[in-house]
Amino acid sequence: AHVRLPALAWGEKDGTVTNSERRISRQRAFLPPPGEARADGWIICQVAQRLGWNAAFDYPSAWHVFAEHARLSGYRNGGTRLFDIAALAELGAAGYDALQPVQWPVQPGGLGTARLLPQGRARLLPLAGHLPKNAPDSAYPLILNTGRIRDQWHTMTRSARSPRLNRHLPEPYAEIHPADAQRCDIQDGMLVQLSSPWGKALARAKVSREQRQGSVFMPMHWSDHYARQALVNALVNPVTDPLSGQPEFKHTPLRIEAYRPAWQGFLLTRRDAVDRGGADCVGYAVRTFDGSERYAQRTLLFSPQTALDATPSASGPPLCYCVQSLAKNHWRYELAGETPPADWQQQARQWLAADADSREWLDFLDTGTGRYRAAVLSDGRLESCLFIAPNHELPPREWLAALFEQEPLSDQARQSLLVGKPASHSDDKGKVVCACFNIGQNTLKRAITEQKLSSVEQIGRVLKAGSNCGSCIPELRQLLRLE
Repeated sequence: AHVRLPALAWGEKDGTVTNSERRISRQRAFLPPPGEARADGWIICQVAQRLGWNAAFDYPSAWHVFAEHARLSGYRNGGTRLFDIAALAELGAAGYDALQPVQWPVQPGGLGTARLLPQGRARLLPLAGHLPKNAPDSAYPLILNTGRIRDQWHTMTRSARSPRLNRHLPEPYAEIHPADAQRCDIQDGMLVQLSSPWGKALARAKVSREQRQGSVFMPMHWSDHYARQALVNALVNPVTDPLSGQPEFKHTPLRIEAYRPAWQGFLLTRRDAVDRGGADCVGYAVRTFDGSERYAQRTLLFSPQTALDATPSASGPPLCYCVQSLAKNHWRYELAGETPPADWQQQARQWLAADADSREWLDFLDTGTGRYRAAVLSDGRLESCLFIAPNHELPPREWLAALFEQEPLSDQARQSLLVGKPASHSDDKGKVVCACFNIGQNTLKRAITEQKLSSVEQIGRVLKAGSNCGSCIPELRQLLRLE
């Protein structure tokens, strides 16, 4: 876009919303407009007026827009269309402001319609069931099931902008039963390749007894905007229900196998690299993170869409796997490639800082094992860290992410960066379980063991985990059973 106009968010808007039961409700702002942000209707009217349509877009308020909308619903209707709220066009501004929830169609006098069905009853028709069209076979012996995870919404266009929501599960995964994992030579945390007759995808293995044996679950949320080769829709079979048109998202024949690229790694960084003119021109831009979860501007160090097209001379080795997510005060990139660069130290400087010589560097290279780690500091503050290994055995990301909140880094933290592991067990809180209070799995396990906690309520009193939104309670119960 050439021009971006700041619009109001959900809690700042004034108008109406209609839910799935046809209920129209007034929405009243409970937050003041930030900065120069304006209502959507105001923006549209102002643009239209500047294009010469002054009279057609002269709406003084949200009520005037609603009134015209209501009148149009009754225009040439005569009972031919169910949606009819023409009666609400006579409310007036005061009546609109005091409008109580009502279900359309709205009768004269403002009375809503609770049920549309004759006698208020639906007719249920028995249908003959049938098996899925594509059954597992020797080539594709497992069943792929797709679905949602608790902290993301649809294709993450909004939810992925929240560091808090990204904490729990920051990259695509394939959940598999231990018996199936053993049979396929898959270890927890390693990369796996999922294949169906219709496509392939890469994901992180999550071995769990909670998964049904013979089935593999992979979330639906990641698109090529956030991940390279991790699209579950590339796998799903195209068969649809003859009546509803619903695809067989829950039943796709699948093969899963360990994926072992030449190298794997991850990068945590405050910096973004911006492509300024093609593959041979990479520029750098520094973004300031203020801890806010309303981070509007996005630029990527590695573009998941073009990761495989990157030329080694311009931006490093081609990436067969690339996942990026926004965290608190930094970006997180999970990386893997089939071909390592000739010099990891030189490559790290190309990725991490355009002015490498003016910054403080900590790095360690073990040529025998193919392991490399580097950290860039600016004024004593951690700016970036890169960890590379020949397999998935890499340091815990959560411990390193916490270092971005230290200003400046302590001597102990600097030493732990070079060693590649936390200075003490308490420094590593583990994978985040409670996103509300940022409580990790290791912290929970220690508290359960040391304080002999036996219920979710006790965990909530000690650590607050599970005491807010409650979405982590199933995981808390699972930890209690295991501990």
